[in-house]
Amino acid sequence: MMHISVLVPRGAVALSCIEGTLTLFGKVNDLLAEQGKAPRFAVQLVGIDNTPQIYDGCFTVRPDVAIGQVNATNLIVIPAINGDKAEVIAANAAFLPWIIACHKSGAEVASLCVGAFLLAETGLLQGKQCAMHWTAAADFKRMFSGGFGGRCHYYRPVRHLFQRRGIVILEPAALPGRKIYRPPHGHPGIQIL
Repeated sequence: MMHISVLVPRGAVALSCIEGTLTLFGKVNDLLAEQGKAPRFAVQLVGIDNTPQIYDGCFTVRPDVAIGQVNATNLIVIPAINGDKAEVIAANAAFLPWIIACHKSGAEVASLCVGAFLLAETGLLQGKQCAMHWTAAADFKRMFSGGFGGRCHYYRPVRHLFQRRGIVILEPAALPGRKIYRPPHGHPGIQIL
């Protein structure tokens, strides 16, 4: 069974990225159960500690476990962060060495959209490519121009890409109820290390 750790960051987060990830892997497990097969994914919400996080002043997300309680994981999913990126990175600094250690132990790391800010702060994006929403481009270039060393693709809303180029990316499709499209070869939607 594949263990998936969905981060529950402190500060401003796109709640739909957390909920959408849980829904996606939960639905796969449900489909497998309907076919008489064992579930394939064990998904846990992982926080710096066990403190529930309140997003947008009204939604509470309770981590299942704290980073110190995760013995091993196969995939870490970093949701999109909102607000002042430097503040959110600082509030979540304790995640960074844990993500690096898990990656060194063989875990893959995926960031959804502007979750790439947290991923870039680990140094694991050095020389690699990432993708995020175009509105974050200036902040990302300002914060990581000296230490990133890779290429970042900045996407406009999916409707415009689809109408203009026939390209649709994965990151907005992480939301429930949306069709999931595969990006064309060479276009990263979710960066997996």
